[in-house]
Formats: sequence, C-alpha cells, structure tokens
Amino acid sequence: MNVVVLCPKPSLRWKYWKNQPVHREYGYWFLDENIPNQDKFRFRHNAKKKTRQVCMAIFQGLIKVLEDIVERDYDNTLFVQDDAIIDWDRLNQIDFKSLPETLIYFGGGIAYPMLKDLHKKDPSIRTVIKFKKGLNKIDETYRVLGCWGLFIKNKEVANKILDNIERNGKYLSTIDDMALSKMNIDKYLYYPPISTVRTNLTSMNAHNNKNLDSYNHY
Repeated sequence: MNVVVLCPKPSLRWKYWKNQPVHREYGYWFLDENIPNQDKFRFRHNAKKKTRQVCMAIFQGLIKVLEDIVERDYDNTLFVQDDAIIDWDRLNQIDFKSLPETLIYFGGGIAYPMLKDLHKKDPSIRTVIKFKKGLNKIDETYRVLGCWGLFIKNKEVANKILDNIERNGKYLSTIDDMALSKMNIDKYLYYPPISTVRTNLTSMNAHNNKNLDSYNHY
C-alpha cells in the first residue's frame, strides 16, 4: 500500500504525517507562478488569487502522482491532502485485490445537485442517500469533492484518469471538484470513509473561517 500526501511547503502539518506510515510527500508552493495550463482552469469570477493558486497546485500534484504511478508501476496508492486523517486499522483490513479497476473515493465531501435540475430528468429522484457498507457506485444524484482519499488501484486506473483529464477542455468546474466527477468512467465511494478531513486544519476553514461540520463530509 502506497500512501501519498500532498503537503504545502513549508508546512506545519507535516509534523502530523512524519510519524505515520506514508510512502512519500509531494511538496508544492501555494504561490507558484509557473503552474502550467492555467488557462484550462475555471473558477468563480470572485475567487481570490490565492484560492485559485492553491487549487491549481493541488490539481498539478494529483497529475504528478498519477504520472508517477504509471511510470513506476505502483499498485494500491492512496492520495490524500495534508489535512486528512486516515483510519490505518481499517485501511489495512481492505482486500485491495477485490476492488474494481476505476476511481474509488476512500473519503471526501458530498455535494448534491439542485433538486429542480434532477427532477427535469426524473421527478421521482430524491437526494436522501443511504450508503451501504463497503463500495457504493456514484450516480447522478451526488458527487464527491476533494482529495481526502483518492484510491488508485494500479497504472491502468491512473492512465484512465489521465486520459479523461486530457480530453476535458477545462480542468475545474468548481473548487475541489478536480474535474473528476465529469469523467466518463465508473466511480465509487467506500463507506464508512477510510480517510476524513481534520476540520480544524482544512484550508477552507483557515481561509474562510467556516465550520466544516456543515460541509457534508460523509
């Protein structure tokens, strides 16, 4: 099992991870002016410069991890941001061989579309979701945001994601979406989550002074 942490550099949060069984750290600078393909990112018109750069840096970190998985032929990689917390005992109990070869969320934030938009397709759709234990296939009634637990089974999965990203004309439709919800591949979430956000450390909490208890982390 390879656990990769995307950590801003320099970062006090690394003190938490340095004694954890992580595979390696990917460092990045928040205010890197040399982030490639900046014209491919979409943000709300009032998004602040630092918010834009943070999101672009995290996304580029994900790209580097995926490319590394392909190049080095890694199996069973869990990609998390540095404000995540992992249930190591439950992680070690998972039978990775039985998991499908596609994108699986071991943690994240649940985002629901507008009910009125769903009813245009099917008036019977409801946004009350009951997850079963284990794998749940993600459908159109919700999406999972953030990088608090992206599981990449092997290089074939990493290539699928990279190919979908490359075909997407724009990388980000909303903050933390990472364009992943729009991919033309099956996506799953694992319930209960293996990796969750530490709300006292999350960048949204720090930047906007908001309480993430209302952010629907599953």
